[in-house]
Amino acid sequence: MRSTSFAVSLLMVIFSSLTSSQTSQQTPAVGRVTGTVVDESSQPINQAQVCSVVYLVLKPNRSQSNSTCVTHTDETGQFEIDHLPMGTYTITASKNDDGYAELGQGTPMPEVTLTPEQPLASVIVKLGPKQGILIPVVKDNVTGKPVFDFFLKWQTDVPDGRWSGAAGFSQWTTRTPIPVEQDVSLEFSAHGYKSWVYADPTGSRFLRMQSGERKILSIGLQPEAKAR
Repeated sequence: MRSTSFAVSLLMVIFSSLTSSQTSQQTPAVGRVTGTVVDESSQPINQAQVCSVVYLVLKPNRSQSNSTCVTHTDETGQFEIDHLPMGTYTITASKNDDGYAELGQGTPMPEVTLTPEQPLASVIVKLGPKQGILIPVVKDNVTGKPVFDFFLKWQTDVPDGRWSGAAGFSQWTTRTPIPVEQDVSLEFSAHGYKSWVYADPTGSRFLRMQSGERKILSIGLQPEAKAR
């Protein structure tokens, strides 16, 4: 009897272990977010970049964001982000070439929480209104040769404080979105050149663009004097 009882107990332990193992394997460690990116008219946006942003609380009153951009929408505006650890994410999207940028205007980006009980989520990301598209054409003031590698800093005042941004340019990156319906100051810089600050023909140091406007800006950079 004692032998039979021991065998039964052993079988129960093995069964319990297998059941626990199967349960842990069935509980997903990662989740998935699917959705659609649309414009201000609710039309799908093709080839928009989609990112998942998680905010980490490091200390009281201090946090850090970690953004992962690994997917683009298809021709129907749909996307899928796989292998996301459990947690809360803000799903953002942008398509800079069309003037849809993550500049804090338009509809707030949706937030999702993935848990072992609910590892799947679906969202609609609405972009708009369009920003302005600035296309700088930069040359050396002395030689007239094009300058491809340069940097832009912009700044504007908004009701709740200052709003600023930056963009780097190269032979492959030739344009950047700019806030619209705002007075924006622009400062361009490049290695070996003096900074160039925007001013219009009237002397105003602010550029104001309309939604969807594309503006080509001709810039001449003055080389810095070489140290003797």
